[in-house]
Amino acid sequence: MTAAQCPHCGHAIEGTTLASVFVPVHLVSEANQREHHQMKARRVAAQRFVTRVSVRDLSGDPAMFYLFGAVEEGRLLVKITRCEPRSLDSDNLAGAAKAVRDELAKLLDIDDKDPRVRWVVDQCKPTKEKADGTYVEMLRVTE
Repeated sequence: MTAAQCPHCGHAIEGTTLASVFVPVHLVSEANQREHHQMKARRVAAQRFVTRVSVRDLSGDPAMFYLFGAVEEGRLLVKITRCEPRSLDSDNLAGAAKAVRDELAKLLDIDDKDPRVRWVVDQCKPTKEKADGTYVEMLRVTE
């Protein structure tokens, strides 16, 4: 059992981890970037590609089959954790994770606003156990 936080009310959510994957992308604050629109498009495309490749590596994992059942039951929580030395405020954090969220929704064959899936975006500082990058955890929630 793993505890996550509800994005709406903030209380702890108990659930069983169905899949967990490290996505080696750095999430940056999209709102604070002063760059040409093509640079942003390239970054988003690269983030989506790396997310797709990282999650496809799980395709041999039997837990991936349970993800679709959890979606149908409306009991799937997807937690995206940005692990970087500098933290972002909550609105920039949500924007930074948008490309990863969009690609995960595409891989689950749903719209990212589908109410059957709850999304949580969090952040942490790198440690010896956690490298810089993005961690995605998919849980079947019990409530």
